[in-house]
Amino acid sequence: MDPVENVQQLEQLLASLRSQFRQSLTNLYLTAGTLAQWGRLGRLYQFSAEGCLLLVREEAGFHRVYFLAASTQAIESAAAALEQLPPAPLVMDLVGPESKLAEVQACWQDFGFSPYRRFIRLWRPGLTEQVAGDDGIHVAAPSEAESICGLLHQEFDPYSEHLPDPDEVRRRAERAEVLFVKEADQLAALLIFERTGVTSNLRYWYVRPESRGQKLGSRLMRRYFAASEGAQRMILWVDDENVGAKDRYEHYGYRADGLTDRILVKQAP
Repeated sequence: MDPVENVQQLEQLLASLRSQFRQSLTNLYLTAGTLAQWGRLGRLYQFSAEGCLLLVREEAGFHRVYFLAASTQAIESAAAALEQLPPAPLVMDLVGPESKLAEVQACWQDFGFSPYRRFIRLWRPGLTEQVAGDDGIHVAAPSEAESICGLLHQEFDPYSEHLPDPDEVRRRAERAEVLFVKEADQLAALLIFERTGVTSNLRYWYVRPESRGQKLGSRLMRRYFAASEGAQRMILWVDDENVGAKDRYEHYGYRADGLTDRILVKQAP
């Protein structure tokens, strides 16, 4: 397992492997620029074997594992390389239609991973009518990234929520994709989204417990809809066991689209 020193070479290797594998197994779905950003932070490792590439990102207190493989047999041959990493929990997402995840999950469970949580993707079509904004909703400034990041890491599960670092929050703020409400100089409610092409992805939507019941979440959602004007598709991921959250999203027109994210964890020895 070697540190990634040249992201451009890694991107070329990924492109080459994708062209070689007729039907690949992977959880490596990254937006443009993500690999380059990770490489600049210097927390990225890779291992390449016959028919399989493992990519590991060092996060706060654990390692997140990505893979691109030709088969489960190739995964089995490469998986032992993860033991070369410094001791820490290993976390992995398996993303796809539910019916296609069982075989690859069984492969990773043989290596010591266990089911942790299950998320499902919801979607709705883009809005066809304009939605009024809300002057009481603020767009975060890049200078507020540290405090926003601190709230996310305090309130959300790092294993399953892919929490951003301050640099990512700053980039979102520069693109006006971080919305919030303050009460008594305290962050009371927050919504972060990501616009990529014609897709708008709602990443985090949170209201502090003491601020609930005031429709702050609804106001944020309406402002988010206004900010997503022109998007053709709006998506988000939600914990399948969080019935209350699913009901709220369905209220806003979201429906399951058949994609599942099974999160697996292997605890440190």
